[in-house]
Amino acid sequence: MISKSDAIREVLKEDMSQTAEQIKREVRRRYGLLVESNLICNVAGKYESRVGLIGYSDVLLDKAGEFLEAVGDPKLAITLVRMVAS
Repeated sequence: MISKSDAIREVLKEDMSQTAEQIKREVRRRYGLLVESNLICNVAGKYESRVGLIGYSDVLLDKAGEFLEAVGDPKLAITLVRMVAS
């Protein structure tokens, strides 16, 4: 069974411009899971942030995957990003 977070990611892989309501509907339709807006924001960021990435989403997802693969640990990757962002 897929987790709620992974279901949200799968739905967003196809279209990052979806609103929280659209994501909720699609996750429920595909996976039979109920997700809340706060989980969507925690997993994928706020709608306003996602919309700004639309033209770059494929490239950024590829780069993020490469970075995660290089680091080897998701928690460490997040820590490194936070260090650079501050």
